[in-house]
Amino acid sequence: MGCSRFEGRYISWRSIPSTHHNGQDTEVSYQFLPEHWGKGYAKEAVAAVLTYGFQKLELQRIVAETQVLNERSSRLLENLGMKVEEEVERFGARQEIYALTKKEWLVSS
Repeated sequence: MGCSRFEGRYISWRSIPSTHHNGQDTEVSYQFLPEHWGKGYAKEAVAAVLTYGFQKLELQRIVAETQVLNERSSRLLENLGMKVEEEVERFGARQEIYALTKKEWLVSS
């Protein structure tokens, strides 16, 4: 898990490894304060976490989950090469489960 600081204030957190709800996959999670949305911080942070997961932890697959209505998060994950594998109802909303394999990541890097 890591936190980002900007001008002395925490602006985000992200984590890996954590086990996804399916009990098998490693999930990347992230949250940013609204005033820091749209500035590229999330893409930079999640890309670094994916690199760490695939290179240092030698993971073969990483997943992420976001609400269907969270178009920015969906776009971020797609821009990093992740693809929707499943939709589920969880936490009171429709969720998209994205996944990326190490092989796919190596091709797109």
